[in-house]
This record gives sequence, C-alpha cells and structure tokens, in this order.
Amino acid sequence: MSSIVTCEIAPTDGDVTVFGHSVVNDPYAVRGLVGVCEQFDFLYPKMSAKEHLVLFAGLRGVSRESVAETFDKWLESVDLHNLQDRYSSGFFGGIRRRLSLA
Repeated sequence: MSSIVTCEIAPTDGDVTVFGHSVVNDPYAVRGLVGVCEQFDFLYPKMSAKEHLVLFAGLRGVSRESVAETFDKWLESVDLHNLQDRYSSGFFGGIRRRLSLA
C-alpha cells in the first residue's frame, strides 16, 4: 500500500487520494506531499545537515524563493538548528534519523 501512496507503483484497480490529489491522475502533486523515511539513512557523509535539506527541498520541488523558509521549518521540526552546519558523518544514529526524517 505504501508503494501506491508514494506513487512508486500504480494501483491495479481503483484510486487513492492524498489531500485531494489522485495517485492515478495527479502523481506529481502527491509526490510533493508524501515522503518516505526508509529504515536506512540515505545521507551523504561530506554534506552538512543544511546542505542535505536544501538539496532535498530542490528535489521535492520547493521554489528557490521558498527554500530558506522551508529549510528552517524542517530544521525546527526535528530540533537540529544547532547542528545545521555539521557533516552528517559526525552524527550518531538518532541525529541521523532525525535528519533523514526532516
């Protein structure tokens, strides 16, 4: 089911809506609303927390004008403001997980 909600695969029958957007008819909008936090942390060791979030904001389609605001909101949501300039290679498990979640 999660593969359908994240638009990785299409449903064989029917449809699913996410905040009013159809996974069949509007998958790009759904992908912008839904994220997946896998069991493993997909982080680049030589990138800071800030660089990760700016990169993923761009991949999620956040406009350049909104990146700073979005970045701050994501950092605040996982309480990582004080670590934003540190490389992810220096983070322990819980911090890595919080960054992945953001």
